[in-house]
Formats: sequence, structure tokens, C-alpha cells
Amino acid sequence: MNKPSFILFIGIMLLAVAGPGFLSAQSPINGITRIYFGDVNGDGALDLIIGEMDLLRIYLNEGTPDSPEFGAIFYEMPVDGLFDRTCGAFFDIDLDGDLDLFFGNERGFVGYRRNTGTAASPSWSEVVYAATSSGTSFAGVNFIYGIWVLSFVDFDGDGDRDMVMNDQLGQMAYYKNQDRESDGWVDGQGATFVRITKNLPTTSCGGDSPKHHWCDVDGDGDFDLPVGTKYSGMGLYRNNGSPSNYSNFSGYLSWPYSLPAGTLVSVFMEDFDNDGFLDLYYSNQAGQFTYISAATRSSPNDTDPAPPNLGSSDLTVYDVESNAIILSWPVVFDNSDTGYRSGVKSYSLHRSTTGAGFTPDASNRIWKHYQSGHFPDYVPGFGPGGDKFKIEGDIYYFWDGGLAGGNTYYYKLVVEDYAHNSAGTDAVDYTLLPPEYDDVIVTLTPAMSTHQLTLTVTTVDQYGNPFAISPNPTTGDPNVTFTVYENGEPADYLLFDLDAQENFNSDTFNNVSSRTYHVTYRPTENCISFQVYVTAEHHVVGGPAISQTGSSSVATIDRVAPPLPGNLRAPAYEITMTSINVRWDAAIDGCTGTAYYNVYGKKAVNPDYTLLASPSGLLFSHSNLQIGTEYNYYVTAVDAVGLESPVNPEQDAISATTLSDIEPPTVPTGLTAVYDVGFTYITITWNLSYDALSGVSYYEVQKKLGDGGLWNTFQMVTHPNAFLIDYQSYPGYRIYYRVRAVDLFDNASGWSAEAFADRSADTTPPTVPQILTSEALSSSSIVITWSASADGESGLKLYRVYRDYSPTPIAETTSQTYTNTGLSPNTTYAYQVSAVDNANNESAKSAAVSVQTLPPEGQPNPPNNLRYTERNTDSIVLAWDPPTPNGTTIMNYRVYRHATMDSPPDAGTIVAIVTGTSATVTGLTHSTTYYFTATALSTASVESDHSTRISVSTKTLLPTIPDNLRATAVGGTWVELAWDASTPPPGSTIAQYDLAKMIANPWGESPYWIYNGPLLTFRYEGLTPNTEYKFKVRARDNAGRTSELSSPAVVVMTTQDDPTPPPVPANLAANPLSSISIRVSWDAVEDTGGSGLAGYELFMNGELYTTTTSIYHVVENLQPATTYSFQIQAADQAGNKSGLSDAVQAATFGLTEDLMCAHVASTADWKTRFTLVNIGEEAKPVVFYAFNAAGDLVEIRETDPLAPQAALDVDADAVFAPETLAQDIWVRISSESRLRGVLAFGTRDDESLVTIPMFARGASDLIFPYVVNTDIWYTGITLINTGADLVNPFIYAYTEKGEYLTSTVATIPANGKYVRLVDQMFEIEDPGRIRFLRVESSKALIGFEVFGSFADKGLAGLPAFSPTVELFKAEAKPEEKGDAPLTRPSRPTGFEGTAISSSEIYLSWNPNPEPDLKHYAVYSNDGPFPNLIATTTQTHYTRTGLSPQTTYRFSLQAVNQGDEESESTPTILVTTLAPGQQDYPYRVYYNEIPDRGFYDTGITFSNLGAETVMVHLSLYDAAGDLLAEEERPIAVLEQLTRYIENFFDNALPEGAAYLKVGATEKLLGFEMFWTADEIAAPFQFDGIIGVGSGATLHHFPLVKTGAEWFSRLRLTNIAATENSFTIEAFAADGTLLGTTTDIIPPLGKYDEGLEVIFPDIIDTIAWIQVESDHQLIGDLFYFSADLTRLSAYIGLRGSAE
Repeated sequence: MNKPSFILFIGIMLLAVAGPGFLSAQSPINGITRIYFGDVNGDGALDLIIGEMDLLRIYLNEGTPDSPEFGAIFYEMPVDGLFDRTCGAFFDIDLDGDLDLFFGNERGFVGYRRNTGTAASPSWSEVVYAATSSGTSFAGVNFIYGIWVLSFVDFDGDGDRDMVMNDQLGQMAYYKNQDRESDGWVDGQGATFVRITKNLPTTSCGGDSPKHHWCDVDGDGDFDLPVGTKYSGMGLYRNNGSPSNYSNFSGYLSWPYSLPAGTLVSVFMEDFDNDGFLDLYYSNQAGQFTYISAATRSSPNDTDPAPPNLGSSDLTVYDVESNAIILSWPVVFDNSDTGYRSGVKSYSLHRSTTGAGFTPDASNRIWKHYQSGHFPDYVPGFGPGGDKFKIEGDIYYFWDGGLAGGNTYYYKLVVEDYAHNSAGTDAVDYTLLPPEYDDVIVTLTPAMSTHQLTLTVTTVDQYGNPFAISPNPTTGDPNVTFTVYENGEPADYLLFDLDAQENFNSDTFNNVSSRTYHVTYRPTENCISFQVYVTAEHHVVGGPAISQTGSSSVATIDRVAPPLPGNLRAPAYEITMTSINVRWDAAIDGCTGTAYYNVYGKKAVNPDYTLLASPSGLLFSHSNLQIGTEYNYYVTAVDAVGLESPVNPEQDAISATTLSDIEPPTVPTGLTAVYDVGFTYITITWNLSYDALSGVSYYEVQKKLGDGGLWNTFQMVTHPNAFLIDYQSYPGYRIYYRVRAVDLFDNASGWSAEAFADRSADTTPPTVPQILTSEALSSSSIVITWSASADGESGLKLYRVYRDYSPTPIAETTSQTYTNTGLSPNTTYAYQVSAVDNANNESAKSAAVSVQTLPPEGQPNPPNNLRYTERNTDSIVLAWDPPTPNGTTIMNYRVYRHATMDSPPDAGTIVAIVTGTSATVTGLTHSTTYYFTATALSTASVESDHSTRISVSTKTLLPTIPDNLRATAVGGTWVELAWDASTPPPGSTIAQYDLAKMIANPWGESPYWIYNGPLLTFRYEGLTPNTEYKFKVRARDNAGRTSELSSPAVVVMTTQDDPTPPPVPANLAANPLSSISIRVSWDAVEDTGGSGLAGYELFMNGELYTTTTSIYHVVENLQPATTYSFQIQAADQAGNKSGLSDAVQAATFGLTEDLMCAHVASTADWKTRFTLVNIGEEAKPVVFYAFNAAGDLVEIRETDPLAPQAALDVDADAVFAPETLAQDIWVRISSESRLRGVLAFGTRDDESLVTIPMFARGASDLIFPYVVNTDIWYTGITLINTGADLVNPFIYAYTEKGEYLTSTVATIPANGKYVRLVDQMFEIEDPGRIRFLRVESSKALIGFEVFGSFADKGLAGLPAFSPTVELFKAEAKPEEKGDAPLTRPSRPTGFEGTAISSSEIYLSWNPNPEPDLKHYAVYSNDGPFPNLIATTTQTHYTRTGLSPQTTYRFSLQAVNQGDEESESTPTILVTTLAPGQQDYPYRVYYNEIPDRGFYDTGITFSNLGAETVMVHLSLYDAAGDLLAEEERPIAVLEQLTRYIENFFDNALPEGAAYLKVGATEKLLGFEMFWTADEIAAPFQFDGIIGVGSGATLHHFPLVKTGAEWFSRLRLTNIAATENSFTIEAFAADGTLLGTTTDIIPPLGKYDEGLEVIFPDIIDTIAWIQVESDHQLIGDLFYFSADLTRLSAYIGLRGSAE
């Protein structure tokens, strides 16, 4: 056969010749078939994979590479019953030389089956990803509209192939392969895929279920994107960039070559017949397959006789590392001199040791790389530690590793195009030194053992390869000796060989490089730590002996079990009715140490003990026990090698008995019984009783009728419910009630005082009337009638009529009919009626009826089919159809413009009145959406209702084309170009100019971009002398809109002169002098070209600022607190310029609301780390300002721009100079974008860590919540004055009970720092009594406290609290620097709401600073417009009368004495509670309750209110269920500090997830957690602030992952409704790595490790963000793998904007 054929045997197959040159076939399933090709069996011919409904099959090419023929089914993938359309793709993901199988399905998942066979005999049996769910989808892909085409292509030009897919709608998704990013090389070992969402080649390939494909259509070296569509045949998105510039694709183009008409829905292009042109296979909508030869040939005369552009010297030896040679060469493009270029097909690298004249062929090929990826690369040397390659900056690099020393290696590169033209390089060579004996490697494992260890000895050369050594050939004496060392000194004992059963200290290696021994040491002795030194000699015939010595790590043999733990006990004060705490003293194992303890226990009546737990600490809490029951326990110790203490349970066990309960609960108080308004039921309530032991179980409620009645039990009510409803009514009687409490042991309290409900008078309302008729009489009146009501006692008095559910009647009447007048036309009204008797008892309202008034006479119908017919930048043409006729005559039409799609119709503005059915609306703004309706006006001047509302957007303005592109100077290898500025559209600015060199191609010219930046000049270098070049330029504004390219192109001919520029000036420096000036200086340069130096050009912010002959310049008239960028270049008299230096930045002095870091230290033992995230929308530099304690600015450092969503994680000693860090500094961090950040402070070994949020602002009222001063504990505080004036704050000290002790006054200079230990601050006899501090200042301060242990490295830190200011929450940025200040009040901050019952919401906010503040205005935002509901001078407001479990929206404004209103706060959403539930206006949530097997938790809370208050403690599990409740009284300024379990009978319920503390006064709280074993080192602890409110956006800038650390995310839903949330994970460069969405139940908690949330990307996550529908409390807890190091911080709550 001389043409390819396509034969498919799939069930019953029809074959038909479709025309000359190709064969056609049809699928057995009539549907869209997806096709893909790859060489799966390594024979050089492309094989076929098809995907259809419930089908994925592979057909081998049984023909030849030149004449394909697809025969029987080679492989059919099991689909496990999935009824999905599939699409297949091949990709050698692990670079082992064979193609792996990937597939996508309509559920949006990607599957992966690894090829475990070979290139010649593939096997896809290993299922890596099954693609049955999002959890089994490769790379976490979950494409909502399914995957219709899947492909792998190196679209970013870095060497590894990326993944691309499109869905049914044609939307594209791109996943970058991170193989090169994982270790800098492409080797198949680090292939992971991360989705990118910015700078995409194209976001869509069109609708109608298209199928995309990647190939180099025009042979220019980059991948283009052909697409097939259902209706329009085939199209093309042309790549106008380069191999590494993948975001410059054209729009959709019609296919530039001839094609038959029809549907081409699945396309694939490759040179199947090896004629130098890409051929096309495609399938259509009917499932038919078709082949078209030479689909890229545009003319019969097209040929490609020219080889690729590879220079003979392009291959170079780039570097050598040990025995690896690194080669490099540029990316090769096919030659286009002949007009048609077929494109580069492959690269082949060849190696020989025979000499430079070797001929490259298959025998010496070490690597072959196919551009398309349809053939597997030839990679015999790849694998862990083997060969690898990469493309970087359009340069190939190849690592040829594992070479043998002593050889000269010669390399040649061959590049072949599709037309079989090849080009090769000359040989390059490198000689590796001969291998020499270099070292001996000794390993002794394991590190600890009871007896046997494995000793391995390996001799190696200088490259790390095994090197066989030999003994003395004359004597044959042993040449390897073994010496045992103990405590760093040679020991007197020998190793014992367990295999030979003898001691030994030598061996003979005769042409041997490695041996393994099974050994022990001092077999009868215990606890020996030793290491083995091995000296190995290699004897060279005729040369000196070479001796090398190596040593193992220290190993320990431990043959004796540890002793039993002493002082085993169960303290009586730690025994409850359901729990027993078992404690013991540490068992000291003098050898390998005690690793953990085994706790065994049983009921005393049971015969056998069971293992209960294996804690590492000295405490075991046994819970969920039976009341009044005896238990037995014993404890053993287990050392590091697994030996367990011997034990005799009969002698060594202890017993303990849980408590019983014989005490009754307290008597219930406060009993009330109250009828409802209609006397239909009685509500009985009482105060809860208290039982100190077993707890209250239920309440018994009794009642009696009248004074002489008998008591009868009415109902049992389960505690903690304290109310009951009696749904009976007792007319003419008093009904009495009483209640008593009963505990779990049936102990009953006494009866409560009696309460009664009285209805001895007439309290029975009349019967409910029913509306009989309702009728609209006119456009303004309605009449209703109703049935008569009856009253059996005092008699009927009147009827009340209600309208539209108002609580106030519109009329009272004794009649049974009512006419309502004065109504609006064409409006619906609802009516209800009630009856009232002579005792003023009112019945319930009747069922509502709705009636609509008649329309006004002569009203026309509204216009039909309102639409736009033309859009311009400042006008829109609208048209409509006449109204449906109803007998009225139309006089004219009115066009209305509306504010939103949902704003009220009568709020619109008339913009046109016309008599025809079209109108032009002018005076509009470009790029803006407008909303319109139309009405008709009759000749009777009656207006119709509004038409259907439509939205229309005006067209977008583009920047003007830059004018006057010109060459201002030309040299032999360079040209300087300049152009005039573009004019941006109104409201935008020109962001950059794009300058292009125009490159000729078969279709004309395409731009090659050479400059993208803000300047109006550019010097282009690296040109060829005496050569013509063409250039064009365009403008781009800050909205991303681009102008057209300038035209015509500027033509420049380079000269043959000597353009030697002067060198770039060195040591450019910029230093701020004041708030408005910066001094810039640089080193002088000399011109070497002979013309002499003309001077220097100083650039500021990318624009030329001045020219000077001096070597410094003072730049003045700048803005305060603003960062400026400077560059310098030198120019000579001939016009040559050195080029711009690297930019340096400096910021003028000034004060900004940025991030503050109060405690920064860097020493040999301590470190500080800044972790920042840019949550803004622009890439901006980050500026670090370091101030010393005196307030002096000692250093400024500016980073490169930090991209949006990118993270910066850097140590302080990488930011500031050592002399800066030697001072006592604090740091302000500034950026023009919005930052969130945390500060990590601790020891350099991470054994002590403190993580706190960076401060967003200060406060004048601060509280340091926890102070401890003892012989082993200390507390230190830091205060930072961020203002411009000196301050003298007062610092007050209080006891734990809130009693005032003493005070002091501090002095802090402007921008200064105050640091003291608490016991050094006050002249007080016993500083140990101080438990917390309060600070009052005239200016805002930043506060931070740290407390730790003198005995070890234990350390914790907390920020100071403010009762009035939210110190960490991101509020709106202030107005831009330099803007005029606003006269109206600032927007209130800290606005938040709390539901405190089913009908009440408590709103609170921070006070405003303005002295002329009048009041605050509270708005409801539940309607289309904000509705003012209250004004108040307080900073809180309670909204009442609300409905249960309903979400309400509120906003707030501040108003000054001149009635100027502030900007409104963002709207907050608050959901009321369910009926019967209640909460408190002030709350503190303690979100961290770590695993108590490893950590203990303590909490502190203080009363900041004005009176003693009862605080309510509620403990919840993760499902939101209430586990336990307690109450405690707390006085003003009193502090309660306890282990968390102390508040709940010393036993936390199983599943406890978080604690909520509520009160009617303001609370302050924090919690601490520490490793449970307080004696074992290292003892670690940290603290985290308690949070009183939640947020819907949280940022977590610091995530610690890897083998050593784990990070755990904890989110608590404080809303009484389900809360959906999304977690987004970002890489350090801002790339969105992955997302996940989940739901937290009402009041529930989400607690999960990041390695579980994002298992595939965990090692690349830099930070995470959480967004939720309702308010959450969030924090992140990270800890080391050995559980000995820990820290946590609260989630940084983002701005609501």
C-alpha cells in the first residue's frame, strides 16, 4: 500500500473507500469518537487509541511508519461499568522509555495507568488513578463539564510535558508539569501537575464540543492549536510567541489549508507517511474516521530541502560535576529560507570514547527527544540519580551522569526535521580523571539494638563509585582492619562475627569493593555505645599503598529492660464517678532511655488485664468508667529497643474506686407560670439546679387545680431544659405548679416554691371570623365581607380589619363588611379580620385573602422585545416592538435607565422620549453596563407598566497607537528606538509598551516581542551588522487592553561601526534624607571606546529623571512614606550607553498603616522569621523598615515585587545586616499592595517556637493577659510607639482576683521601643502576685509579651489585647498617600454581629476617633436599599423582634456634627438562633483542644466589664452537639486560669472539639497548650488568643510541611446553620495549587491535617486561604513529627471588601 489505510475491527466493521488517497471506517457506536496516536510498542510507527461511550481501545499499527494499517484490538481498558465517554492520551510521565496511558471522562476526572512493561511490550495493568471520583482523579482534576479531549504537550518550553484538556463547552484547562521545578531538571522523578489560571495560551477553543490538538503547524518551533468543531470544520489558534512564551496566541482563525466540508470534531496531526508534511486524522459527529495526507501543504510546489538551523559549534560542554558532564545547546528552529519549513522533529545526542571522528548512529545514541511527544523519548540512562535534561531560557541542558573516570568522552548532536533533513554539530569532548581509591564508607545499623547489628564496608573512588581494592601481592596480609571506639577512644574489645561465631578485627579485600557482616559487641554486657572505624588499604603493583579510613555512626546495644515506674498512684482528688487518673514517676533507663509506658488495667472482678494505653508521659486518664466500681492498674516501661519492664501484677498493681453520689441537687428557683396573650397555653420556667457529683438528670413538674386541688405529676423534663408548656387553659381557675430536680443516682431535691397562672376572670377570646367575599370595585377601592363571630361570656364588642400583615388595624367596625378606598391602581393587597369581646379579649386573625385593584382606565400594555441594535463607547441604540393591542392609542414611548437589574421600576431615570420604536441613549461611559426598560404612554396620558429589563454594556476604549516609532541611534550590533506616548482610555493609565521585531513567515509577518515595559525608549542589542530589521510597537493599559500595532514598520539597517559602550556604573545606592528627599550615588566609570564620557542618566521609577556629570544627585519634592526605584547608566560622546544598572529602591520617611513586628532578634541561638502574603491585586515590592529602641531608622530593605497571592518567607538575618540585628529593633513592613503576615520567633533548632499575627494597628488601651513570675518562670513585655511623638503610657498591675497592686510610667520615644521583664518594672515586694497588666496611653501602641522558663527553652508569646480595637483584622486601606484628607468621619471598624436568641441580634463595633462625632447610624440591608433602623451614641445596638433561624444583613455609618456620613461598612450577615436557644453578646472561643495523649491545654479568661458576671462555659463536639456546660462567677478584672478539664469535673467528654465562654460583660481570653510530659525534655508550649467573633475570609500565611512538620487546620462554625467553605492552597509564587470545598454542621468544627486535605500537593503549599458562607473561627496548629515541637496562630481575618 502506498497510502495510509485505517482499518478498525471493532465488532462488525464496515470498510469503504471514501476517495483517492485515504480509507474510511465507522465506529460501532454512533457517536463522537475521540482519537489519539502514539508509538506504544517502540517500532517507530504510530498506534491508535480511541475513546467512546464506555470504551477505550488501542489498535497497533501493523503496517509501516510510511504506510499505517490498524488491525485487531491490542488492548481494551476495563471500565468497571462506567457509562462514560472517554478520551485517551499517551505520555511517558516517568521517563522510562515507554508510553503510559491516560484518559479523561465525562465526569471530569483523569485516570492514569502506568506502563509496567517495556517499550516493545507494554503493560498498563497498574492503576495509579482510577478516575472514578475526584479523590481518584489524576492531579485532583475535577472538570465540571467533563473532559472531551486530553493531551500532553510542553506548552511552556521547559522540557517537561504539561497537561491540557477541554470540556464539552470548549473551555480549556492547563496544568503545568512541575518535574523541572522539583529539582531543576527533567528526569521523570518529580512529575506533578498544578493548574494555572493566568497568562493562558487561550481560554476556550469554541463551543459545540470541539476537540483540540497540539502541533507545530507552521514549523516555527512552537506548538499551535488546531481545533475541530461540530459545524464549522476545522480552525486554528496560531502561536505567535516562542517555545517559552506561551501566552501570545492569535484568536480563532479559519484553517489556512484546504479541507473537505464536514464536521471535524476530533483531530490529530502528525507526519504519518514521512513525506515532510503533517497529515490529518479526524473523526466526525457520526463516529467516522478519515485520513487526509499533507494537510499542511498549501501549494504543490511546497518543499523543505533545508536542514534545521544548527551551527557546527552550537554544542558545548557547559559544566562538569564529579563524573557527570553537562552539555548545552540552543533551541533549534527549522530553516525557513525556502518558504516552507516542515519543523523540527527530534534531537539525538550521541557519545563515543573512540575519538572526535565517530559517526553518530543508533549504537552510540544516548538520548533522543521527540518534540511532539507522540513517540517515547529514548532515555536509557534516565532514572534516579541518572541522566536528565531541561530547557531554560530557550537553551537545552543535558546531564550525562554516572561516567567512568579515565575516559575522554566525545559528543555530537543531530537535529532532524519532518522532511528528513538533518544537521549535526562538531564533536565536543571532555576527559575525566582516572578513578582513584578515595574513601571507605562504613554503616552500622540499626542505631540501637538488643544484640545484632549489620556492618557494611564499601570502598569508593573520587566519584563515589565502588572501587575494588587489593591486598599486598607479596604477603597477602589482610588489608582491612576494624577498630572499635567507645567514647571517642579505641576500645580493648573486638567485634563478634555472628555468622562465623568468632571475634575479628581484620579481613582481606582481594579485588573486592564491599562486604556485609552481622556483628555484635561485648555479648555478655549491657548498654554499650560504640562506633567502628575501618581502615582499608589498596596496594598498587609498582606503586605506594593507599590507605583510607572511615567510621560508622554510633550504635548502642541495650540488653536490659528498664525498671518498673515508681510511685504508681491514683490520687483521690483526681477520681470522679466516671474517671480515674493514674500517675507514676519516671522509670529511668540508663541506656537507650524510656520510650513510652504501657498501662494495663481491668475491673477488680475481672480475671485478666488488658493494655489500655501506651503514653509517653506520666499520666493516663481512664474515662467512661462505671460509677462506684473498683479498678486495678499496673504500668511498665518500654525502652527504645523495645524491652519492657518485668512485672508481677499481684504485687505491683494498685486499685482505685470511682465515686458514688448520695447528695441531692439544689432546689430549683425562680419558678414562673404565665398565660399567653390569648389564654391558650401556659409557659412554665425555672432556674437550673446544680449537682456537684453525678449531675442533674431531670426535673419533675407537678400541678394542681385551684387552692383545694391535689398535686399530680404533670411531666418529666430532661436537664438542662428549664421550661415547659401546658397546652391547656383553665378558665375560672388558678392552676398551681411546683418542680424538683433529680440527679443520676435518683437523689431528689426539695420542692420549689409554688407558682400559679390565674384565669378566674373572662379570658376566653371570641371565635375567629372568616372572610367570605373580597372584590376590587375600582382602581382605588376594595370591599370585603366576613362571617359573624361568637363569644360565650362577656359578649362581642367589634371587628378589627388588618391590611398587608401589619400589626395595627386599619379599621374597627361592628359591621361584617368593609370598603377600603384610596388605594393604588393595579396593586395587590392582603386582608385579615379579628373579633374583640367586651373583656377586650381578641381572637386570632382570620386567614388572609389577597385582592388586586383594577388598572387605570386607558392603560396600554408595555412594549415588547426590548433589545439593543448597536453599541458604541458612549452610546447605545435600543429598539422594541409595539405593545400588544388592547384598544388604547400610543402617543409616545419612554426609555428608562436603572441603577441595577433589581432596583425598583419607579426609581429609574427617563433618558429618551420618542414616537418611534427605537431610541439612541448618549452620554454614556465606556466599558460600563447599563440597565433599561421602556414604557408606552397613551393619548389619555396613561403610562403602561415597564417592559422586561435588559442589561447592555458599552464598548471598551483602547489605548491609541503609539506614534513616531523611530531609530534614534544605530550601531553595528544595536539600535536605539523611541516612540511617542500613547493616550489611554479615560480612567486608565498606560501600563507598558510592547516592542516587536517583525519576523517573516509563510503568511506574512509575525511579531517577536523584544521589550515589555513602561519606557518610551529601548536599546536592542545582539544584532548582526549590515542587516535590515523591522520594528513595530503597541501600548497596553492597566486594564490589559492593547492598541493595534503601529504601522508601517520602522525599517533599520545596522552599521559596521565600533559601538563600545562605557561600563555600567557600580554600587548604586539610594538613602532617604527626609520625608521628601532621597540621595542617590554611584561609582565613576571610564569610557574605553575613545570618545570620552559624556555623563550619567539617572532614572526614577523607570523614567529618565535627570542627566549629570556628577556621581551623586539629591532627588527632592517627593511624597512622604513612598518608595521610589532608581537606575543609572553612563553615556559616552559617541552616543553609546552602558545600559541601565540594577534598580535600587528607597522610601521617604513617613507613617503608614502597615504591618508591625514588635519582637525581632537574630543571634546564634535565636531567630526571627517573617512570613507574608500579598492578598492585593497587583505585584508590589515589600519594604522592611528597622527601628531601634531609641526610634532611629537604622536600615531599609526592599524586595522584588511580590506577585498577587504570592508568599514571602524569609529569616530576619536574610533581610537586615548583622549590625542592624545587633541592636534592639522592631520592624515595620510596608507595601502598596495589601499584606497579611505572621511572625515566627524561637530557637534556631525549633525546639521553642512562637507564632503570632503581625499587627495591623495599635491601640491606646492594651491588656497583657497572663503574667507569671517565679524562680523558674519569667514574663517580659514589649511596647512599640509607632507615632511621631514621645509617649508616657501608664502601666497598671493587678492580681488574679482583679485587685490593683501598683503602677509605673514608661517613656517611649517616637518610633521607639520599650522592653522590660515584669519583675523589673515595679517596685513591689512580691512581683509573683502580678497576674496581668493594663496599659493606658495617649497614643496608639503595639504590645507583645513573651513568657518562658529559666530552666529550659520553653517559650510562649501572645500579643497584647485591646478591648476596643481589632488589632489583626484587615480593614480597608486608607486613602492613597498624597490625597487630600476626607472631612467626613472615617468608616467604623470592627463591625460584627452576634445572635443572642431566636429573635435578637447584638451588633457591636469599635469607637471612631473623630472628636465631632454625633452618632452612629445602623442600617438593615435586607431590602433593595439600606433602611435606617437606629441611631445611637453607643458602640453597640440590639435588634429585636426578628424571626428564628433567619439570616439578616446590617451595615453601619458614622455621622459627625455636620451630618456628614462616613463610608458604609461592608454588609455583615447574622442568623438568629432556633426557638429556645440563647447566647451571650460577649463570647470567647477556644478553638484548640489538641490530642490530650500528647498535649495538655489550659485556658484563661478575664472580666473586662463593669460588674461581676456569671460566665457560661459550653463544650461542643465536631458535629456541633453540646457535650457539657458549666457556670462560674467572675468579678471585675478577675482572671480565671485552669486546665480546661478542671472546669468539667477533671474529665473532658470524649470528642470535645472546642469551648465557648459567654457572658453579658466583655471578656478577654487565651489558651495555652504544652507537651503532656512536663518533665521530659524538650518541654514545649505555646499560646493562642481566644477569639470573640468570626469572619468569612481567613488567611493562613505560614504552613509548615515536609517530612519533619505537620500542619493542621481547625475551623469552627459559630453560625446556627450549615456553613459551606472553600480552602485554597497557593504556592510561594502565587500559583493556585488546589481547592477543596466542604460543609461544617451548625456549631460544628472541621479539624484536618493539610496532608489529608491536599495529599498530592502538600510539599509545594506555601499558604492557604479559607472563604465561607457564614462566620468561622479559624486557626492553624503545626507540630513536629516527633510531637515535641509545636506552635499555633489564629487565622488572619480578611477585609470584607
